Amino acid sequence: AATLEFKIKLSEPQNCVLGQFLHTGRVKIINADVFPTNKYAESILKGPEEIEQIPPLNLMIEFMKMNLDIPKVPRLTFIYLILDQMSNVYFYFLLNVTMYITDVLFAENPGTVYFLPGVPCSLFVPGSPEMSAVFLAVLYSLPMVPIHAWDYTRVGTDLKGVLRNTLRASLYRKYLNYTVESRQTVGAAEMKTALVQDVLEASQCYTHAVELLRVLIRLLIVISVTLGKNPRAWWILLLMPTLMACWIRCRGQSYLAACDAEGDCQLCVDKFIEMTCVCFDFVSEYSQRPQMNEYFNEELQKATRTGRIPKQQIEINNKYFPKWLGPVFIGVYIATTARKVLHHDISLGTFIATIQVLNNISEIFGELYEVLMSMNVIFRSLSKLTYLLNLPTEVRAHKAINRARRKMSKEARGLVQATGFADDCMPLQLVSMGYTYQAGRQCFKDVSLKVHQGSVLAIMSSTEHGGRSTLLRLLGQCLPPTEGHIFIPTHLRVLHVSNKPMMMDTPLWDNLVFGARDTPRERVMEILKDLGMSQALEEVNKHAEDRSEKTDNLEKQLKNPDRWQV
Repeated sequence: AATLEFKIKLSEPQNCVLGQFLHTGRVKIINADVFPTNKYAESILKGPEEIEQIPPLNLMIEFMKMNLDIPKVPRLTFIYLILDQMSNVYFYFLLNVTMYITDVLFAENPGTVYFLPGVPCSLFVPGSPEMSAVFLAVLYSLPMVPIHAWDYTRVGTDLKGVLRNTLRASLYRKYLNYTVESRQTVGAAEMKTALVQDVLEASQCYTHAVELLRVLIRLLIVISVTLGKNPRAWWILLLMPTLMACWIRCRGQSYLAACDAEGDCQLCVDKFIEMTCVCFDFVSEYSQRPQMNEYFNEELQKATRTGRIPKQQIEINNKYFPKWLGPVFIGVYIATTARKVLHHDISLGTFIATIQVLNNISEIFGELYEVLMSMNVIFRSLSKLTYLLNLPTEVRAHKAINRARRKMSKEARGLVQATGFADDCMPLQLVSMGYTYQAGRQCFKDVSLKVHQGSVLAIMSSTEHGGRSTLLRLLGQCLPPTEGHIFIPTHLRVLHVSNKPMMMDTPLWDNLVFGARDTPRERVMEILKDLGMSQALEEVNKHAEDRSEKTDNLEKQLKNPDRWQV
């Protein structure tokens, strides 16, 4: 599979002249490794059914390992893991603030609170509760400065964006190198969904793992603080995670099934839209616009009834379970512990702090549940990307063709070297060439032909489907022959021009210089004038002016950015 591609450009020639086209070359590095790693290569290469049998957690771990090989990712991951703990440190401080206010700051006989294990803390300013309150107010608000600064900086580091762009570029490059069979397997709607949605979810898999570690550390902080302040609440700390784990196990599969149903419905809608755009002339000529509107509304209603609404209903119930846990356990705790507070067996600060901790635990479990469910959904996207990124490509076939052309060009050049114009005397050849379609129908078999450069050749066929278009695609290297060789001397450029008119959905200028972006603007304008394309000339001039204006505005914004908008 093509996993890396870059350009080599020759410049500053000495004792030679660079040709018009042969100064630039493309290099593709062929990697035999499997995405994400080779650990499950045997199962992955067998197809989507075997990929589904790979344990999701194991596949995710291999995906994590692959991400650590991407530049910047290890360093950014380390920074995230360290600086994300600032919010946990601040959270630990807030857990002790309530107890400090009730048992120290406003108590008749100030006690002590352990902000740090083994370090008792009484009034911050001995003998002055007022100044201690001021000092506490500063401590309460000051940590928000580095936390806010880190969250703002985190957006700029864009770890998720680095992973997303890497996956998208890899999948897009992979699709451009697919074999004909691979492209027929993957439709346009499916590829669009993979590039937009599946890649986004897969990139979130890594960042969710980092987020999961932060949430788990916060949960450990809450448990340790609760057991340190009120060891009698151990049964609550044991029962709440147990119930939450049972809920996740019972409801996880139903949520995944609902997500799959919604994804399938959305894919059907996308395919219907794609089909309508491709077959619009057919719909229009048969006067079936109203009928297609009805079909489309049926698809939308089906997607809503069987996909979106059931998923949202399950999400609502799942989100409310941890919200129910907090109030229920807080109510039980109040009913069973209030008497001990009234008899001064437990301080009021400890009682209030424990209630706050139980509420925090329910919120943390809700956050933990959302992260875990998101990661479970991501497993499906990761499996799909694993399949798409391991489909066969034409890179090795084109490499074999290129090597054969080099070898045959060298041999042919040696045979005609005595003429003095060796490159111009080498013929174009078909050597025992054969081609068989994917369906098994043979188009060509053992075809041998020799045509000298500069010749004009007409290809005739007695039938409509005689293989003329296929032969041109073979000569243009759009298709590799299944048998034999097609020899075109390496110094010649071959271009296959389809009989179907095509325009990219880009400005006119980009279409005019497609494949030759370095073409001087004056040359393009001269050709348009010779062809009498006055409207195209106006459009190109307008595009050049708009582009120049946008470039000037961008340079001004970079020099004088509007910080107030940020």
